[in-house]
Amino acid sequence: MILTEDQLKALEKAKEEKEAHGEIETEHSGYLLSPDTYYVGTIKGLGRIYQQTVIDTYSKVAFDYTFWISRLRRINDQPLIIDGKQLKGVFR
Repeated sequence: MILTEDQLKALEKAKEEKEAHGEIETEHSGYLLSPDTYYVGTIKGLGRIYQQTVIDTYSKVAFDYTFWISRLRRINDQPLIIDGKQLKGVFR
């Protein structure tokens, strides 16, 4: 494919605008991940609920993990189900 000079200028301008808006280019999936932790809330008797999210900047695929932190000892290994979602516990 042969591009005209105007097309090359337009591509360069688009690339500069893309970089100016904070978008980044990554080489492959897993090259750069963007993590975040979100405090969801507290459930009485259970503890604080958190969600950790990681986004792969190349494929724009997100992974999340919801967990709780409690000062209570775990009585059994039964998972906690809230709104159809299974939560996993992390205890101190």
